[in-house]
Amino acid sequence: MYIKEIKILNFRNFKKALIPFHEGVNDIIGHNNTGKSNLLRAIGLVLGYSDGRRLSTSDLFYETDVEVLQQQSLCIQITLILRRSEGEDLDSAEMGLFSSMMTDPALSEEAELRYEFQLADAQEENYKADVASATTAKETWKIIDRDYIRLYRSCRLGGSQAAGVISNDVLGQIDFQFLDAIRDVSHDLYAGYNPLLRDVLNFFIDYSVKNCTLSNKSAQLELQLSLGF
Repeated sequence: MYIKEIKILNFRNFKKALIPFHEGVNDIIGHNNTGKSNLLRAIGLVLGYSDGRRLSTSDLFYETDVEVLQQQSLCIQITLILRRSEGEDLDSAEMGLFSSMMTDPALSEEAELRYEFQLADAQEENYKADVASATTAKETWKIIDRDYIRLYRSCRLGGSQAAGVISNDVLGQIDFQFLDAIRDVSHDLYAGYNPLLRDVLNFFIDYSVKNCTLSNKSAQLELQLSLGF
């Protein structure tokens, strides 16, 4: 299976977006600060990737009119549509992994995975009452940041009808690797205690060792040590 498209609502610089992909390698090209990294982070949120930081007010779409903010609390929703690859067997590992998330189980062609970050339902009326008197969006954002963002909850759901919560066991079988944008090549790649180049090399070295055909585990360990990582 492959990612057919992603739908993003109210996440960072994305108010409402639908971005298509195709099977194989997809290149994302754009100027600085146009949302390339945010797009990858959005995919990561759906697939269970975490950098250890809980979402905050800054992750909500900021350029929202006060009237909209007063109608209801903002909700982040990110949806991935995965499609069966051409010629892919129905009993493939990927089809089995996403079988409970199919949008139409009878067709077994597309699966839907969704991430949501929203205010707890029990707090919605309190929220509306508190922001009703705000005259600017800035005032409303202060109220959200001070009193409500800590009451937001996140969840991951699968399937478009009677969606069920995606288990950690399923997410644990999805390998998602994210490398942040490189702003200063010489510094980010080589300098500091955690240079990006080391992370890249470690990933490919670990991957090759895990898939090594050597039967002797000690030989695999010696291979790692000899590479100096």
